[in-house]
Amino acid sequence: MDPIRMIARPMLGGIFLASGMQHVKNPSYGAEIAQQAADEVLEPVGVQTDGETLMKVHGYVSVVAGAGLALGVAPRLCALALAADVTAVNLSTHRFWEQDGEERQGTQIQFMKDLAIAGGLLLASVDTAGKPGLAWRAQNAASIAGDRADHLGTVAALKKDVLALQAENKALQAKATVSGSAGKATGKAAGVTGLLGSQAKAGKKAFAAKKRKDSFIDRALDAVEDSYNTAKKKVA
Repeated sequence: MDPIRMIARPMLGGIFLASGMQHVKNPSYGAEIAQQAADEVLEPVGVQTDGETLMKVHGYVSVVAGAGLALGVAPRLCALALAADVTAVNLSTHRFWEQDGEERQGTQIQFMKDLAIAGGLLLASVDTAGKPGLAWRAQNAASIAGDRADHLGTVAALKKDVLALQAENKALQAKATVSGSAGKATGKAAGVTGLLGSQAKAGKKAFAAKKRKDSFIDRALDAVEDSYNTAKKKVA
């Protein structure tokens, strides 16, 4: 913490710590005005309470929030709580618009002082000491969530494309397998046809050779028979 904040926060929170302890010890102080506020503001909305109870609540809020602001414990939240408490008490206590003359002037001055204190507390409630505030954190968290959602959408789309490509690849592999099997079957059929053709050609050649052999034998037998017949005629 820098020196300015180390000095300013105890100065701003110390007065609430001191006054809050007084109200906790002696809640009857200011209870009449608090009761008037309870009757006018809280009772119409169904909240039943008394002036001393309100002063105790005011005292505890001042003690806890004042100490937190002075010590730098959740200082922005404590400053916001004190600003709300000061504003509520100021509107209930310093009702200068209902007064006249010098009394009105004195009450109005006190009202403006408390209003200035509330303004200072509001400034303290947004003092981030150079750190990111709640609004920025919320916006940054929303931005990160949006980026993460976009990333997840992109990943899902890529996974879908990969699955589609894998399915297409499997289909092509299956088609290639069927085509290869058909090619093998065609090759086998062609081989069988070629074998049968070769056997047919060989058979045809064998038949022609046999036919030629049979013709030669027949001619030889005919020649022998003719020679026999001729020799027989000569003997006779």
